[in-house]
Amino acid sequence: MELIGEKEFAEKVKACWAGKALGGGLGAPYEGVPYELDLTPERLFLDSGPNDDLEMQLLWLLAAEEHGSRLTARHLAHMWSRHIKYGMDEYGVAIRNLRKGLEPPMSGFVDNASFGSGMGATIRSEIWACLSPGRPRQAAFFAAQDAMVDHYGDGVWGEMFLAAAGSIAIVGNDPVTALKEALAVIPAESQVAQAVRYVFELHAAETPAEELRDRILKRFGSHNFTYCVMNLAFLTASILYGNGDFIRTIVMCINFGKDTDCTAASCGALLGLAFGEAEFPARWLAKLPDRITVSDFLKKLDALPETLSDCSARVIALAGRIEAELRRDGRELVCDYRVPQTDGTKWLPRSSYLIFNDIDDMEAGKVERELLKSGPEAGLYAEHRHTFSGTVLELTPFLREFQSLHLFTFLRTAGTHPDGLFMCCSNMGSTLWVDGKMMLNYHGRELMIPAFHRTEGGATFGLPLDADKPKLIHVRLLFARRGTQLVLGAGEQCGFYIDDATFDI
Repeated sequence: MELIGEKEFAEKVKACWAGKALGGGLGAPYEGVPYELDLTPERLFLDSGPNDDLEMQLLWLLAAEEHGSRLTARHLAHMWSRHIKYGMDEYGVAIRNLRKGLEPPMSGFVDNASFGSGMGATIRSEIWACLSPGRPRQAAFFAAQDAMVDHYGDGVWGEMFLAAAGSIAIVGNDPVTALKEALAVIPAESQVAQAVRYVFELHAAETPAEELRDRILKRFGSHNFTYCVMNLAFLTASILYGNGDFIRTIVMCINFGKDTDCTAASCGALLGLAFGEAEFPARWLAKLPDRITVSDFLKKLDALPETLSDCSARVIALAGRIEAELRRDGRELVCDYRVPQTDGTKWLPRSSYLIFNDIDDMEAGKVERELLKSGPEAGLYAEHRHTFSGTVLELTPFLREFQSLHLFTFLRTAGTHPDGLFMCCSNMGSTLWVDGKMMLNYHGRELMIPAFHRTEGGATFGLPLDADKPKLIHVRLLFARRGTQLVLGAGEQCGFYIDDATFDI
């Protein structure tokens, strides 16, 4: 490594993974809390369970070892399709799109408005930094190949930014300078860049630490705790105000709330890349097991590194190989990622519903009984049938003042799914009946998070699904107003959408 000595580089790569594991383990118990916390160093404890932040990068290591400097988004998408078995948020959307035959960047773009700017890619940045020491644009290139599989826009720029920051920190020994200089690899007008610059401005103005959270949320907050723009602002604030102190940085990061395992893990990794393990408290390093714990579905992959030490050694060897390949071929890796401009409508899932905005509950009950009796093929109330593209139904055009909306459709699957899941969420009060039986009555008026494992604005519950036995779905939306949305989904226990499920009437 011409920009850094081999011994120092090895120490920093090892510290990167140690910081990642420590930060993630300390932040994991508070993941998703929507409020500000008041933890002190004495109240921290370490969760050493599996963490997608780290274990997905082990898969990327396998892909990078196979393809070297020629690694592309298609290679990583292939790893997704073969090995990833959790379907949270953007992961589930990507798997559904890949199963349809969409390739990156469309796999991360189509029908992904709810999660395209999530933290799922940003948390995978460290491997690209370690494979590109002192070469931030190369790190950003690899990060974009990774992120565009399941994200677009700020979800991609977030990983590019953090990968570049890590690359700079390895040779520059300063996480603050690294964050500032990494802005050069992403568009200045992106929300990620604006949020990071805003935090630097707050710091320069000597804004009290206790005011930061409210100031950040006012400009870049989201009800989705995984929104990367908000979380990268928290990360930046923690690095700036932590002044290189590991525990002070991690505690501040966790106390912001939201995606605490991800932000704390990324803070820990960046500090490790900048300073090595010297800044890590000995008592916490002693608690960190060298062995990497992974999810059950990855345990069958014998090629995965089993320890942080093995992971570090393989990453170091691969970094040298990639550098040699690029020098030999006279190539330079620079990213030109742009948000897809292709119309993705033709790939969106299609569904149809009967929609009534002029009937009361008694009349809706009559419609329900008639549909249960006639089945999906009778074609009743054809004048009320409407077709939609995409998972999120935009219902504003159907509103009528002071009237509830009643929607009817049939859920069908080609296969049998005894452990099926059903999701219903809306930003309005909703009641759901399945085959005439009330299954959900939710009126929290929360903004939607249409994810099987953390549904907001409704709920997800078990629903066995039988082949060729359609289920009548009836939804009532109370007090519907402009901006009313609805999401229905059928899924598997792992969170994947069921490919053969349709909503049609």
